[in-house]
Amino acid sequence: MPHRTAHLPSILLGAALVALPLGVVQLTADWNAFDFAAMAVLLLAAGALFAVAALVARVPRYRLLVGGIVALAFFAAWAELAVGVFGTPVAGS
Repeated sequence: MPHRTAHLPSILLGAALVALPLGVVQLTADWNAFDFAAMAVLLLAAGALFAVAALVARVPRYRLLVGGIVALAFFAAWAELAVGVFGTPVAGS
């Protein structure tokens, strides 16, 4: 059975991905608190979804497929929130 801290690198990577724009926002004023919260929710949801799916899918090929689907959904949601690729009411500008 894996140790409980086995997911710590993934959590730290997610935190780093959310913190990365924090440095950039010091130079430009493009992001606000809502943008950081939305990205944190997206990363948390994608990570949790993949973690649950990886536990269910025992075959490595299926885990890779699920990981690709989760990544595609994450990037589609990110693009929609950022620039409104699909034109939904939650689209960004």
